[in-house]
Amino acid sequence: MPGAYGPPQVLEAAAVSIDVLELPRPLGLLLLGPLVAVGACVSPVDDPPAWSDTNEAPVPPSEEGGMAPDDPGEGGFGGAPPDDGAGGSGGAAAPPATWQIFVVDIGQGDATVVIGPEEDGRRRTLVVDGGDRHPDGGRILRNLLLEQGVDAVDWVVLSHFDGDHVGGFVTISSSTSLLWEDESCTPSPWFPIRGIFDQGIDTNTTQSSEQWTRCTTELSAQLSVPRHAVAGGEELGTTLDLGGGVRAMVVAGDGYVIDDPQRVASVNTPNERSVALLISDEQGFDFLVTGDLTGPASGAENAAVELALADALVARGVDVEVLRVGHHGAANATHPDFVADLQPEVALISVGDDQATNYHHPRCATYDSLDQAPVELVMQTERGYPDCASLPLEPVVMDGTIALEVTGDTYVISGYGDHSPAHGGETLSFDRTCDLQGCR
Repeated sequence: MPGAYGPPQVLEAAAVSIDVLELPRPLGLLLLGPLVAVGACVSPVDDPPAWSDTNEAPVPPSEEGGMAPDDPGEGGFGGAPPDDGAGGSGGAAAPPATWQIFVVDIGQGDATVVIGPEEDGRRRTLVVDGGDRHPDGGRILRNLLLEQGVDAVDWVVLSHFDGDHVGGFVTISSSTSLLWEDESCTPSPWFPIRGIFDQGIDTNTTQSSEQWTRCTTELSAQLSVPRHAVAGGEELGTTLDLGGGVRAMVVAGDGYVIDDPQRVASVNTPNERSVALLISDEQGFDFLVTGDLTGPASGAENAAVELALADALVARGVDVEVLRVGHHGAANATHPDFVADLQPEVALISVGDDQATNYHHPRCATYDSLDQAPVELVMQTERGYPDCASLPLEPVVMDGTIALEVTGDTYVISGYGDHSPAHGGETLSFDRTCDLQGCR
């Protein structure tokens, strides 16, 4: 089984060549429609359907080439060092490719976009969570993808079915879906062409989660796009190939963590069952995103999934550079031992000023965990409503989307754009250069 106790599968994106007419942005991208076939020429039309009966379905991803969990290599993945690019030994090494991560300012919600390095004329793209229907997460994500020249999404991962994670993927009333155009599930140009991952079992059905399940099930069958349920230990260890040695690995889901066949004790809520991904490159950079995964006990949630995940990653030799703080900095995430074990240099918190005032995200307990580790740099998309008058550390509040540009063993963190896509306020002008040893 390609899960917690068997070799993982590697899902690869085929090279696609596209000829695009020279049109002004964003019109040219809007008219592209999806990638329809390898080597296809896509021509703009007045009102192109995202897919039609004449479109060729994407080639199913390969399940070969996986590496066993007991051979993780540096940064969580094994394999040979990068090719020197000179056609043989002794030549000059090719410069490391550049790739990007965006922690999207989506208000009180979560959305992460990963765009791999350019290969064969395109960049493979992964979207993790879609934010909420308000302030229109789907529109915010569509705009970012257009600005980055992305014309198709390879993979979509939904960490769990809460409205502030699934909302940008569905369309209800006037909200925009990234993935389909209407409640009848007409696919958008960004419907994933490689695969979809979610928890599989929706234990707390809402209007948004019902539409997600219905539309992804229908469109996956119609377009031959695999839909993967991260349940019962299945899919753990599966890696998504983003090109240039960049990969995203499924490391937790449904209360299981990678390399452990036993479910974490006391898992009984959607947060505790969140799907988590480790995104890594061959130079040793690691970025961990955990949805609303839990650590400290809080109310009915007392499953220490964070601690089990930290143990599994440390056993693989993973030293996380950037942690996407779980559950918007809530009290039931970011256990101090979890942070101390993973030793991140940077922690990023997606939080909204539009949250219910009784949430008090990020919590002071979360700041305490980050401060005690210590984490060198803490950044937030928005200020939020912390529950203490005096903070143990002073986070950098971007009032906008946080962008990471990774090249080799160096990454630059900055604000993306001039204004918040969630509330329109001015984004902080900020950039910091870091490497695997720290920030400067």
